[in-house]
Amino acid sequence: MGELINLNPPKTLTDADIPALIARDTETAAAIAAHAAAADPHPAYLTQAKFLTSDFFFQVSAPNLIGNQWQELGPLLVLGESNNPIVWLITLYFQYPDGNSLIGHWQYCGAGILGCIFWKALSRSDGCTIVLEAHTEFAYTIKVRGGLGQARKLEFNPDRNINIAAPGFMRVYMKRLM
Repeated sequence: MGELINLNPPKTLTDADIPALIARDTETAAAIAAHAAAADPHPAYLTQAKFLTSDFFFQVSAPNLIGNQWQELGPLLVLGESNNPIVWLITLYFQYPDGNSLIGHWQYCGAGILGCIFWKALSRSDGCTIVLEAHTEFAYTIKVRGGLGQARKLEFNPDRNINIAAPGFMRVYMKRLM
């Protein structure tokens, strides 16, 4: 029998062996440290501090809500603080399309008060009822409440089905009152 010859002996990789586009350990560590140290590394997301001190809205494209059933929508939100009750003014705005256009077609809106909300919910309430003024038909109502836990989604329960085709949307405006 012949002797086995290793044609690929172990070799320590050098920097020259790695393509230039691949980050080195020092570059990766520096990028992670800079991201962790940044005050707001994800400006597209609401931080708890921004959420609790500013007015904002979120939008859901082409929502379909089932009547008389609770459904979660929107981003995770921190609605309250420990030992500090918070009250929110919530305005709902629905824009139905006319074909591919949003101009001059049905719009529905209404507002209500959600609160007092503390740090985190261990049980659900019946929420607040918002009456929506309808552009071309009878008004309808939607109940709104916060979900469970500290970071939670809003939950919606309309008294009838709401089916909005694209490019229509539902927009939820929130203003902290207390």
